[in-house]
Amino acid sequence: TQDDALAIARKLKAAIDRKGKAHDLALIWHEGKLIASYGIRRASREKGHGHISGALFVGPHDCRRLADCSMSQADWLKVLKEKGKI
Repeated sequence: TQDDALAIARKLKAAIDRKGKAHDLALIWHEGKLIASYGIRRASREKGHGHISGALFVGPHDCRRLADCSMSQADWLKVLKEKGKI
């Protein structure tokens, strides 16, 4: 949901781009480089955001863990390093 998408953005310290687009855009930077981004729907707080897990290079389970606080930013960065994304 929108709340989950925003919770993940806060946890990953994403910059939110709201420049008049249909969706807000969460931009996640690490060491000066953009490493991930995803759209956050504005229209409905209850619509799913199933695209986020792919944008963050994790499966749905780990994406849920990011939203509910059982996965930290450091844990997520470790996964990305293991996958060779950063």
